[in-house]
Amino acid sequence: SIYIMKYFLFTFIVSFYVIPMNSQNKIEKDYENESKLEVISEVFGDLNNDGIDEKVIVYDTNRMTDSGTEREIHIYKKENNNWKLWIKSTKGIRKSEEFGMVGDFGIEINNGILTIYHSDGGRWRRVETHKYKFKEDSFYLIGVTIRYGTLCIYWQSLDYNLVSGDIHYEKEFETCNENGEWIKSKFEKENFNIKPNELPNLTKIEIGKNKIITPKLKAEMYY
Repeated sequence: SIYIMKYFLFTFIVSFYVIPMNSQNKIEKDYENESKLEVISEVFGDLNNDGIDEKVIVYDTNRMTDSGTEREIHIYKKENNNWKLWIKSTKGIRKSEEFGMVGDFGIEINNGILTIYHSDGGRWRRVETHKYKFKEDSFYLIGVTIRYGTLCIYWQSLDYNLVSGDIHYEKEFETCNENGEWIKSKFEKENFNIKPNELPNLTKIEIGKNKIITPKLKAEMYY
């Protein structure tokens, strides 16, 4: 009858729309969680001294901010021949344009230390290195090296061992001729100690926002 035909037509239409919508929700969720993450760097190495390599991947999330796209560091452990996410952080890695359009970064694992490099390729150049070591439950910042400046004006550097608290600060004033060729340098140096109450955690640190003021020269640098 006409009513039976309408019933089957209605059932077919509902099935056609409802099932794909549920599938689409799942697809969108998977895309949000996985497909939007673009691998931009990957390294392997033993980070917890158990003789088994971990895997560290830096992802670009495509999540826009005022300083470009947000990036994430994922650290994976091998369990039953499968990679399992161990630790994730957006704090230990700068955003894609935080150091300008020509900024760069790199990661490496050496002797159980996870090292993250950032550099600004502009005229005023900043190069920074953060070193993290696994302890108990997470990764903690143990060493920082910052170098900032430009040719023919000055370069300043900071080497900070957060475990011992020892800091070496140096500023080099450059004198150049009219052709931009180096003639001589004058140095200011200062050694002092600031031992943090606790080491910064990879999942919580705000890199570039931690200020150091040297006691004598009153120079300011951020790590």
